[in-house]
Amino acid sequence: CFGEAAGWERPLWYAPIGQNIQTSYSFRQQNWQTWTNAEVTHCRQYCGLLDQSSFGKLQVTGPDATIELRRLCANDIDVPVGTSVYTAMVNERGTFESDLTVVRVGPHEYYLVTATAQVVHDRDWLLRNFTASADVTVEDVSQQWNVIGVMGPDSRRLLQSLTDTDLSHPAFAFGQSKLVEIGSHQVKATRISYVGELGWELHCLAAEVGFVWDLLWEAGARELGAERIQPVGNNAISAMRIEKAYRAWGHDISADENPWQAGLGFAIDWNHDFLGKTALEKAKSSDLKKRLVSLTLDDPSIILWGGEPILRDGMVVGYTTSAAFGPTLGRSVAMGYVRNPDGSRLNAAELPNGNFAIVCEDRVCKAQVTLRSPFDPDRKKVLC
Repeated sequence: CFGEAAGWERPLWYAPIGQNIQTSYSFRQQNWQTWTNAEVTHCRQYCGLLDQSSFGKLQVTGPDATIELRRLCANDIDVPVGTSVYTAMVNERGTFESDLTVVRVGPHEYYLVTATAQVVHDRDWLLRNFTASADVTVEDVSQQWNVIGVMGPDSRRLLQSLTDTDLSHPAFAFGQSKLVEIGSHQVKATRISYVGELGWELHCLAAEVGFVWDLLWEAGARELGAERIQPVGNNAISAMRIEKAYRAWGHDISADENPWQAGLGFAIDWNHDFLGKTALEKAKSSDLKKRLVSLTLDDPSIILWGGEPILRDGMVVGYTTSAAFGPTLGRSVAMGYVRNPDGSRLNAAELPNGNFAIVCEDRVCKAQVTLRSPFDPDRKKVLC
């Protein structure tokens, strides 16, 4: 079954042959949940193929590309060619304008991967804030490139059967990006993951993506066995990224938050000057009055969808921003911003002391809260 995001059609889930592929809408378990659960479990155990083509993609080139991007990105993007950097872009208030991955593909060339609905905004933000005399261009190349995610414990074995590039760790470490031959097709392969598994995002020319998908599918059946390769839809991707506490633009981060509140302080490098740095320094030293946390429900029968009130000791202190049933955890999992009712500083050390709950289905459902990822918090699966 397909859905859309910002005009991009993308698969939501894959139903078994003969099953009803229409959504049966409900605030409780929907008809696709069983299939989505199976896709998540498969990707966590074996290997899944993900259509992630709806990512926004920008090409930034020119002699001044590094200087200008470095001034607008909170993290330092002046890295060796073939390196990707996850970064925040903030405004003069220190709040988000975007979060994105910046890949350096040449001395004066960068490939930016951003949220589906952010590509027009990000291009405009860059052009409006580049120095007027700067020799740099920004091109929206979203239509030219499609993205296949190859994710799961068997992803390395599958891809290695199709390329001579050494995919071992650390020959191809997390965050690296290289041009890789898949059959007769050259793809941009970046070792990165939005689902919390070992894997690579393959950026393929739109005219060639179907051939690359077929090669991956056939190699998966041949090298791994037909039962160990499966397509994975966007509902499963969403569930996995929430289990891993990976943020999504427009849900968990927006122009109303700064990186400290969102728990993304690692996306800042203080050793260079950038737009919004002064405001972020003030925000770091001031009282943090709200924080993004992860929550898991004690009752596995309750389904969360996002937007539910969060209670602490019986008082409303926030709301869920993203939520889904987490098949790996066996219960619903969510992210959400919480505050102290009196508006005072919210200390991380105090969070475990409260009795948290989420209001859902007209019930108060007990929840556990953490500032870390509920799934693989030490990133052992991603970095193997």
